[in-house]
Amino acid sequence: MFIHNFKYAFKQMIRNKAAIIWTLIFPLALGSIMFLAFGNIYDSDHVFHTLNVAVVRDEENIYFEYLLDELSTGDDGSETLLNVEFLDRENAEKGTVNGDYDAVIYEGREITLGVTKSDIQQEIVRSIVEQYNKTVSMIGDVAKSNPAGIPAVISTLSDSVRGYASQETTTDGNTDMYTNYFYAIIAMSCLFGAYAACDFSEKLALAASELGKRRSIARCSKGLQAVSSFFAMWIVQLAVEIITIFYLKAIGVNLGDKILHMIPVVAAGAAVGIALGTLIGSVPVLSQGQKAGITTSVSLGLCVMADLCAEGIKDMVEHTVPILNRINPAVLISDSFYALNVFDTYERYFRNLILLTVIAVVFLAVSYIILRRDRGASI
Repeated sequence: MFIHNFKYAFKQMIRNKAAIIWTLIFPLALGSIMFLAFGNIYDSDHVFHTLNVAVVRDEENIYFEYLLDELSTGDDGSETLLNVEFLDRENAEKGTVNGDYDAVIYEGREITLGVTKSDIQQEIVRSIVEQYNKTVSMIGDVAKSNPAGIPAVISTLSDSVRGYASQETTTDGNTDMYTNYFYAIIAMSCLFGAYAACDFSEKLALAASELGKRRSIARCSKGLQAVSSFFAMWIVQLAVEIITIFYLKAIGVNLGDKILHMIPVVAAGAAVGIALGTLIGSVPVLSQGQKAGITTSVSLGLCVMADLCAEGIKDMVEHTVPILNRINPAVLISDSFYALNVFDTYERYFRNLILLTVIAVVFLAVSYIILRRDRGASI
């Protein structure tokens, strides 16, 4: 009987057009739109790239050229901070206006700067010039008042140069903040499995439909029907999530290299989504429309708190009411992906997996209790 009910529920699931649209087609379409909208914003606005700088030599300044040489020399093939080219004033300014150079520096007794726009890349060049001018001025003041202190000031300048020229990273993972939106899309797809589960659970209840009444007198117990259907829906939903992950990866979303580690997360997330739908659908006092509305409100509300619509909500909740993030399955799913992508350890990843499993078990246990009490008294 288990196999028979499993096959019946499996066929129902793959033929449920509404469920396929909301759990697969809609997340894929939303992910595509989001990638087209801001897929490369992080790389262009937040990731450092070597700056092309034009230098106009009005008067030779060997000390400043030493600084430029340090900043344009990479260690062990690493990316350099500056790519310097010496030009005359006319060509330098023309190239800067055309976007060939990020900034133009005028070399002389005092170093001055011209930039094309104000953003993080140009601010780096500005800070270098300002730091150099301040240090030179400091050396002049020290030379007048305390010549013996000049070596210490020069040492400070050297340390400053080394600080600009070195690159340090805290992780080899993807720290792109916009990837959180795609994590939330996968979490949304998991929770949208609640729609099909809610429909099934409602049809299993006696008071909800004629089908529920017929099922109640079948040789197969209601518990066995629920278990077999759960596994059928879970397998289909897991396949949907795997397709979603590989599709997002294929269009260029940086989900990291630990794709196989993401599968247990979506497996647990799919279980939570189905368990949530089963719980909502098993409540006998709610109408079909009310159950659909609650399913939509709850699943979308949980995903919004996982940064689906705006970045920073999850972090705000973490700093104000952290317990909400520990019981929000959408946050646990997206946070698991983040932990895989950024951290070298798996402590946070396994903690989230355990919490997702506990939430699914609790939802299913409550659903079982409700369905078990449904013995036809309300018919």
